[in-house]
Amino acid sequence: MVVPCVPYLTDRAAVPFGPCCNEVVALNRTASTRQDRVTICRCLEGAAPRFPRADFKRAAALPRLCGVVLHNITISPNLDCSSLP
Repeated sequence: MVVPCVPYLTDRAAVPFGPCCNEVVALNRTASTRQDRVTICRCLEGAAPRFPRADFKRAAALPRLCGVVLHNITISPNLDCSSLP
């Protein structure tokens, strides 16, 4: 899903490269309903421990850098998936 973003998220790449942004855009397109967003959030939340070196500041910047607008959602380690709009 967002595995191509790991180099950027772990500070091994200065910017997200093509396949990373392609995945971010595709993931955003699948999130058309609140339930979709909650499901994606929980999936990412479950995957996060597998990437302990991921930088949440970089994760928060990823949508913007890939041209994706997340309305009323701030990516952070404290994000409550059940509270998504």
